[in-house]
Amino acid sequence: MNEYDFVIIGGGAAGFAAALKADELDVKTLMVNRGPIGGTCVNVGCVPTKYLLTALELKKRALVNHYSGLGFTLKEFDFRKLLDGKDELVKKLRREKYEKVLESLEHVDYINGSGRFKSNHRIVVDGREIKFKKALIATGAKPRILTIDGVEDVKDRILTHIEALEIEKAPDSVVIIGGRAQALEFAQIFARAGSEVTLLQRSIRIMPTAEPELAIELEDILGEEGVNINTSVKIRRLERAGEGVRVHAEVRGKREGV
Repeated sequence: MNEYDFVIIGGGAAGFAAALKADELDVKTLMVNRGPIGGTCVNVGCVPTKYLLTALELKKRALVNHYSGLGFTLKEFDFRKLLDGKDELVKKLRREKYEKVLESLEHVDYINGSGRFKSNHRIVVDGREIKFKKALIATGAKPRILTIDGVEDVKDRILTHIEALEIEKAPDSVVIIGGRAQALEFAQIFARAGSEVTLLQRSIRIMPTAEPELAIELEDILGEEGVNINTSVKIRRLERAGEGVRVHAEVRGKREGV
């Protein structure tokens, strides 16, 4: 039976930071991770969204400018190819910033697999039993579909941040429920890709924990990019409408459908 001083479950940012510190302290460590290493940021968060925002900013600048006598056209815009480029960058960074770094750690072993605790000091990883002294559970989180009336009937039309980064083409229209950082990123991505974007936020402004002046400025910027922002929204129900979804909501006390 293999024995370790420290077992880390999860290969995202927290788990990776713990592995680096453990190696620095000469602690015999095992990291167990299921799926791509690197966690949210490199795989389905900061890296891919910033890549898309930057690329689509070039598209916006080419087609929208304020200089008389200058007009530009796009020779090619293929959303799927853009996502392929995003995937290549993610693979490169995953290899350079995570896999190679782990390989260089003298006191850290890595297993790509599923771990299950058998007792306080034993874990089973894909059939292998491993003994340990201390463990860190750093498995992160997964998207949660809101329990809105009618959601079960339209689940096939709902995107989380994971599916939104894998679609074949930008949708003709999209409703984004939420108004914090990730919601705003995708609102801007889809608007720049040519989608009609409506954003619904339940609080009185987007980014409710930020300074009000910042939120107001963000609303103006996103509005100029074509994002239709609605605040003080209560989502009532969802229903299928042809190949899309209709969202029934109250916007500042008035019932509306989008």
